[in-house]
Amino acid sequence: MTDDNPPVVIEGKTFGPTDTVVLDGHHFIRCTFNGCEIAFSGGDFTHEACTFGKCDLVFYGAAHRTRLVLEWCGYTITSPFGENPETKFPQ
Repeated sequence: MTDDNPPVVIEGKTFGPTDTVVLDGHHFIRCTFNGCEIAFSGGDFTHEACTFGKCDLVFYGAAHRTRLVLEWCGYTITSPFGENPETKFPQ
């Protein structure tokens, strides 16, 4: 993110099962992500003091292509929470 294009600040929000949250271009402060869908396409984002629980992660664009290359090279991507989150790969 640049000074010309500052991130959108989202503070103190709770995201649940009916929400899709786009990470790119946002700065999350003290937010809760619980059972929501998280969409990421490789853009800049930041977070501080947020909590995460069992969200689905959806990769688009550059992030999707990066994941495909990593899998092609034999890497396995796992959740830091000790279980694999459901991931979706839009075509």
